[in-house]
Amino acid sequence: MFLRRSSLPALALMTALLGGCATSQPISAFDAAPSPVQQALDSYQFSQAKAQLAQAAAQGDNEAQAFLAAYGQWLDSLCALENGPAQPQADEAQRLLVPAPSGQRDYRQAAFWAQRAADANNPMGQFLIGYLHELGFGATPDKALAFDYYHKAAAQGLTAAKHRLALLAQRDQQS
Repeated sequence: MFLRRSSLPALALMTALLGGCATSQPISAFDAAPSPVQQALDSYQFSQAKAQLAQAAAQGDNEAQAFLAAYGQWLDSLCALENGPAQPQADEAQRLLVPAPSGQRDYRQAAFWAQRAADANNPMGQFLIGYLHELGFGATPDKALAFDYYHKAAAQGLTAAKHRLALLAQRDQQS
Protein backbone atom coordinates (compact mmCIF):
# COMPACT_ATOMS: atom_id res chain seq x y z
CA MET A 1 0.00 0.00 0.00
CA PHE A 2 1.52 3.32 -1.06
CA LEU A 3 -0.78 5.75 0.76
CA ARG A 4 -2.75 5.18 3.92
CA ARG A 5 -6.34 4.45 2.93
CA SER A 6 -7.54 7.34 5.04
CA SER A 7 -4.95 9.61 3.39
CA LEU A 8 -6.76 10.01 0.07
CA PRO A 9 -9.62 12.15 1.46
CA ALA A 10 -7.16 13.98 3.70
CA LEU A 11 -4.86 14.56 0.74
CA ALA A 12 -7.71 16.06 -1.27
CA LEU A 13 -8.63 18.33 1.62
CA MET A 14 -5.02 19.36 2.25
CA THR A 15 -4.49 20.00 -1.45
CA ALA A 16 -7.55 22.21 -1.57
CA LEU A 17 -6.67 24.11 1.60
CA LEU A 18 -2.92 24.40 1.20
CA GLY A 19 -2.50 24.21 -2.53
CA GLY A 20 0.22 21.62 -2.18
CA CYS A 21 1.51 18.77 -0.13
CA ALA A 22 -0.25 16.35 2.11
CA THR A 23 0.45 16.10 5.78
CA SER A 24 2.50 13.33 7.34
CA GLN A 25 0.50 13.49 10.56
CA PRO A 26 -1.46 10.30 11.13
CA ILE A 27 -5.21 10.68 10.69
CA SER A 28 -5.83 8.32 13.60
CA ALA A 29 -3.79 6.31 16.06
CA PHE A 30 -4.50 3.21 13.96
CA ASP A 31 -2.87 4.47 10.76
CA ALA A 32 0.36 2.85 9.67
CA ALA A 33 3.63 4.71 9.30
CA PRO A 34 3.83 6.92 6.21
CA SER A 35 4.59 5.03 3.01
CA PRO A 36 7.53 5.94 0.75
CA VAL A 37 5.13 7.84 -1.52
CA GLN A 38 3.67 9.74 1.43
CA GLN A 39 7.19 10.54 2.65
CA ALA A 40 8.19 11.78 -0.81
CA LEU A 41 5.13 14.03 -0.99
CA ASP A 42 5.74 15.34 2.53
CA SER A 43 9.31 16.26 1.62
CA TYR A 44 8.31 17.88 -1.70
CA GLN A 45 10.02 15.17 -3.78
CA PHE A 46 7.24 15.11 -6.34
CA SER A 47 9.14 13.38 -9.15
CA GLN A 48 10.13 10.60 -6.78
CA ALA A 49 6.52 10.18 -5.61
CA LYS A 50 5.28 10.14 -9.21
CA ALA A 51 7.83 7.49 -10.21
CA GLN A 52 6.88 5.30 -7.25
CA LEU A 53 3.18 5.67 -8.02
CA ALA A 54 3.70 4.97 -11.74
CA GLN A 55 5.67 1.83 -10.95
CA ALA A 56 3.01 0.60 -8.54
CA ALA A 57 0.22 1.43 -11.00
CA ALA A 58 2.03 -0.47 -13.77
CA GLN A 59 2.20 -3.47 -11.45
CA GLY A 60 -1.57 -3.35 -10.98
CA ASP A 61 -1.81 -1.50 -7.66
CA ASN A 62 -5.40 -0.21 -7.68
CA GLU A 63 -4.72 2.44 -5.05
CA ALA A 64 -1.82 3.89 -7.06
CA GLN A 65 -3.93 3.83 -10.22
CA ALA A 66 -6.77 5.63 -8.44
CA PHE A 67 -4.42 8.24 -7.01
CA LEU A 68 -2.89 8.95 -10.42
CA ALA A 69 -6.33 9.14 -12.01
CA ALA A 70 -7.55 11.60 -9.39
CA TYR A 71 -4.40 13.64 -8.77
CA GLY A 72 -2.21 12.99 -11.80
CA GLN A 73 -2.51 16.51 -13.24
CA TRP A 74 -1.78 18.07 -9.85
CA LEU A 75 1.28 15.86 -9.45
CA ASP A 76 2.42 16.58 -13.03
CA SER A 77 2.25 20.33 -12.40
CA LEU A 78 4.31 20.00 -9.22
CA CYS A 79 6.86 17.80 -11.00
CA ALA A 80 7.17 20.44 -13.73
CA LEU A 81 7.64 23.12 -11.09
CA GLU A 82 10.17 20.98 -9.21
CA ASN A 83 12.26 20.36 -12.32
CA GLY A 84 11.67 23.67 -14.06
CA PRO A 85 13.32 27.08 -14.03
CA ALA A 86 13.78 29.16 -10.90
CA GLN A 87 11.40 32.04 -11.68
CA PRO A 88 8.21 29.94 -11.54
CA GLN A 89 9.48 28.49 -8.25
CA ALA A 90 9.93 32.02 -6.86
CA ASP A 91 6.48 32.92 -8.19
CA GLU A 92 5.00 29.89 -6.39
CA ALA A 93 6.71 30.93 -3.15
CA GLN A 94 5.18 34.41 -3.51
CA ARG A 95 1.75 32.92 -4.22
CA LEU A 96 1.96 30.78 -1.09
CA LEU A 97 2.71 33.83 1.04
CA VAL A 98 -0.61 35.42 0.08
CA PRO A 99 -3.29 34.37 2.55
CA ALA A 100 -5.57 31.60 1.35
CA PRO A 101 -9.33 32.13 1.67
CA SER A 102 -8.99 30.59 5.13
CA GLY A 103 -6.57 33.39 6.08
CA GLN A 104 -3.70 30.91 6.37
CA ARG A 105 -0.37 31.04 4.58
CA ASP A 106 1.79 28.02 3.79
CA TYR A 107 5.16 29.28 5.03
CA ARG A 108 6.83 25.88 4.98
CA GLN A 109 6.02 25.24 1.34
CA ALA A 110 6.82 28.86 0.42
CA ALA A 111 10.24 28.43 2.04
CA PHE A 112 10.80 25.24 0.06
CA TRP A 113 10.11 26.91 -3.31
CA ALA A 114 11.95 30.11 -2.36
CA GLN A 115 15.01 28.08 -1.35
CA ARG A 116 14.98 26.17 -4.65
CA ALA A 117 14.80 29.44 -6.57
CA ALA A 118 17.50 31.02 -4.39
CA ASP A 119 19.76 28.01 -4.93
CA ALA A 120 19.41 28.68 -8.67
CA ASN A 121 20.54 32.28 -8.07
CA ASN A 122 17.10 33.79 -8.61
CA PRO A 123 16.97 37.23 -6.94
CA MET A 124 13.29 37.01 -5.94
CA GLY A 125 13.90 33.56 -4.46
CA GLN A 126 16.88 34.96 -2.55
CA PHE A 127 14.80 37.85 -1.26
CA LEU A 128 11.91 35.62 -0.20
CA ILE A 129 14.02 33.03 1.58
CA GLY A 130 15.87 35.87 3.27
CA TYR A 131 12.59 37.36 4.43
CA LEU A 132 11.37 34.00 5.73
CA HIS A 133 14.65 33.47 7.61
CA GLU A 134 14.47 36.99 9.01
CA LEU A 135 10.98 36.39 10.40
CA GLY A 136 11.43 32.70 11.16
CA PHE A 137 8.35 31.73 9.16
CA GLY A 138 8.73 28.36 7.45
CA ALA A 139 12.51 28.59 7.88
CA THR A 140 14.92 28.68 10.77
CA PRO A 141 15.15 32.19 12.23
CA ASP A 142 18.56 33.48 11.14
CA LYS A 143 19.04 37.22 10.64
CA ALA A 144 22.63 36.82 9.40
CA LEU A 145 21.52 34.37 6.71
CA ALA A 146 18.62 36.67 5.81
CA PHE A 147 21.06 39.55 5.46
CA ASP A 148 23.27 37.43 3.15
CA TYR A 149 20.30 36.53 0.94
CA TYR A 150 19.19 40.17 0.81
CA HIS A 151 22.69 41.17 -0.27
CA LYS A 152 22.71 38.54 -3.04
CA ALA A 153 19.33 39.72 -4.32
CA ALA A 154 20.29 43.41 -4.07
CA ALA A 155 23.52 42.72 -5.98
CA GLN A 156 21.33 41.45 -8.83
CA GLY A 157 19.34 44.68 -8.77
CA LEU A 158 16.22 43.63 -6.87
CA THR A 159 14.79 46.86 -5.47
CA ALA A 160 12.84 45.14 -2.69
CA ALA A 161 16.08 43.65 -1.35
CA LYS A 162 17.78 47.04 -1.42
CA HIS A 163 14.86 48.53 0.53
CA ARG A 164 14.93 45.70 3.06
CA LEU A 165 18.68 46.18 3.62
CA ALA A 166 18.14 49.91 4.14
CA LEU A 167 15.35 49.20 6.63
CA LEU A 168 17.53 46.74 8.55
CA ALA A 169 20.41 49.24 8.60
CA GLN A 170 18.04 51.91 9.95
CA ARG A 171 16.79 49.54 12.66
CA ASP A 172 20.39 48.70 13.65
CA GLN A 173 21.18 52.41 14.00
CA GLN A 174 18.16 52.95 16.22
CA SER A 175 19.04 50.11 18.58
